[in-house]
Amino acid sequence: RFNRAIDHRVVSVAYSRPGPGPVLGPRSGQDDAPEPAEALVQRVRFGSVNLYVAAGRAQAQVELAWKGVTRLGTATGTATRDGAHGLIAAATLGAVQEFLEDGQAFSLQDIDLVRVGRQDVVLVSVSLLAHRSEKILVGCCTVERDAQQAVVLATLAALNRVLGGLRTREPTEYVLR
Repeated sequence: RFNRAIDHRVVSVAYSRPGPGPVLGPRSGQDDAPEPAEALVQRVRFGSVNLYVAAGRAQAQVELAWKGVTRLGTATGTATRDGAHGLIAAATLGAVQEFLEDGQAFSLQDIDLVRVGRQDVVLVSVSLLAHRSEKILVGCCTVERDAQQAVVLATLAALNRVLGGLRTREPTEYVLR
């Protein structure tokens, strides 16, 4: 069709039917099978992050979307140089908490910005309190351009594996007449 000769010893052609199937990609160092495309769609998505500073106080707002629903988390504290990342992580946890039923809670344990080689990396440690037990979760994200966004993504990375197994709150819609 394209008037090109193909050496079939070098190039292989396969046909498949369209439809849901495994998404293959680089997953170095992980023993798990590839995740189905449906599972990838169900991940919590980053919307926006804002940090407002006024009169020695700071407020972080994080917007997330999951399963077609958008939620906003906020956290307020003292406007210190090191405290901003903690407020952003806490606001992220607050937004995620809005998706979940009561009886499950997250607590920010620690957040750190470290240098690995020539790249800055945000590390976040979160405690999940559910079913009368505590589980420590850790996530990381490289800082490409925006450190605030990297904090949100590192926090979501910590929650990534367990979030699908937690009880979610059904979205409530109100009709005003």
